[in-house]
Amino acid sequence: MDKLLRPEKFVTEPSTPNAEKLYNHWKITFNNYVASATTADDAYLDQTKLHALFNHVSASIFDLII
Repeated sequence: MDKLLRPEKFVTEPSTPNAEKLYNHWKITFNNYVASATTADDAYLDQTKLHALFNHVSASIFDLII
């Protein structure tokens, strides 16, 4: 499951109009990845499907989900 939750490298120009949106999306995916490495709780494992989804949608779609 770690491969599904691993965030891609964060690369963007600070002057890009949607830089904040991209960063917020990346930060959530990074936090999910770190949490997955430290938690093996069954309740958490149920949430990993949602966390994996966060990693595979664009930042624009992510704003609609959250």
